[in-house]
Amino acid sequence: MIMVTTLLEFMKDNSMDIIMVIIQHMFVHTMNMHMEVSKVDATKVAYRARESPYPLITVDEALKIVLDHANQLGTEQVNFRKSLGRFLAEDVYAHDPLPPFPASIKDGYAVIAADGSGNRLVAGDSTAGSVPVGELVPGYCVRINTGAPVPKGADAVVQVEDTVLIKEADDGKTEVEIKIMSEPKLGQDIRPIGSDIKTGEKVLCAGQKLGPSELGLLATVGVTQVLCYKLPVIGVMSTGNELLEPDEPLKDGLIRDSNRTTLIAQLIDHGFPVMDLGVAQDSPDAILKLFTSSLKKCDVIVTTGGVSMGDKDLLKGVLETDLKAKIHFGRVFMKPG
Repeated sequence: MIMVTTLLEFMKDNSMDIIMVIIQHMFVHTMNMHMEVSKVDATKVAYRARESPYPLITVDEALKIVLDHANQLGTEQVNFRKSLGRFLAEDVYAHDPLPPFPASIKDGYAVIAADGSGNRLVAGDSTAGSVPVGELVPGYCVRINTGAPVPKGADAVVQVEDTVLIKEADDGKTEVEIKIMSEPKLGQDIRPIGSDIKTGEKVLCAGQKLGPSELGLLATVGVTQVLCYKLPVIGVMSTGNELLEPDEPLKDGLIRDSNRTTLIAQLIDHGFPVMDLGVAQDSPDAILKLFTSSLKKCDVIVTTGGVSMGDKDLLKGVLETDLKAKIHFGRVFMKPG
């Protein structure tokens, strides 16, 4: 259902001067897949309908009808690196907390808040990616960088701007003693374990579309496999005796098929796997043959042409007569179209 919504929004936002019929796999298992001879009689052109039997409906009404009749596809496990644009089929929970250790918010010094302000001896440093050795004791501090683990025993961080260097060694390579100019407070400038994300916390919801930010979140919490709805394979078919392939030279009375190229490109741009089904000639047998072969490999078929009021507009007849499909709407109030 979610994937169909995305497909329909694509159609709504990318309307063209064509009429498109969408057929989903709702009747594939009940039809004769070997049927190639149509029961549609295309010879009695004088008896064709003079008025459309379908009421004119809005785009929103058409969207609702399709969604009400769409089947939900199955699910599959997807590596998070390949899940961009996919839709989650289940909630995602954090495997690990963020941060996974008490982390410094500032560049400065890890201290014991109860020591107050004044002079401290510098007992080493803590940088991002390192693990401080030992436990901080009163009268000492540890130089620390933003994001680095706070050493055991420390319960506050004083930013470097609030300190003064008292003593150094090795030509400035080593800090020996500093003076803390402001009174530190318990927990100052420290991110506790899980303060951003707790272990087991829900971070993404079923039905959510995975974009760049969501993939970064999955990487953060260590979820590398996600259950996603399968992508529908969408076939794109043109109908019409007048259509040439784009690489063919023009001939009298013929035009190149541009709609199919545009539709395929737009669907790929929206992340759908697409099959180019080619062109069906304007005969019931040709249309039926292409449909029956295509329904074996596509979840959705998008067609262009063949659904208006001309004597060569045979698509609806093949759908209803041969494939026993129900046409839920036939005219949509939209321009261009």
